[in-house]
Amino acid sequence: MNAYIDAKEARQMIAETHGKIFSVEFIKRTTGELRKMTCRTEVTSKLKGGEKPYKDEDHQLVTVYDIHAEGYRTIPLEQVIRIKIDGRVYKMNPMIEKAFLENQNQETSKCTCHIGSGDCPVHGKLDKSELRKGRKVRKP
Repeated sequence: MNAYIDAKEARQMIAETHGKIFSVEFIKRTTGELRKMTCRTEVTSKLKGGEKPYKDEDHQLVTVYDIHAEGYRTIPLEQVIRIKIDGRVYKMNPMIEKAFLENQNQETSKCTCHIGSGDCPVHGKLDKSELRKGRKVRKP
């Protein structure tokens, strides 16, 4: 059974894994590609020192350790399609998933709505405030 959660619930659930392995699927902000990742939190053995110049919370991010890539990665919570924790699948933002699937079906054009670019070759001008909510809305 799938349960729908929001970004706040996702952040809390990821934090509550306390280092247990989980998987996540999300759309990368930079390229619009789907990333499937098996990861965990609380990995400190690979840290090299220093601090990030930003706080994850300020940018809707969660930092995890990607087990297969053997490095730290950030998950953009507003771009998450699904998270699997302890065998249970939690879905988020079905509009992001729909936009990604539509994009995959486009043979000649690349939809950039899901990365929040504001201008999309498929859908035209888009309202960025609506993109954050996962909706595609054309500007008049």
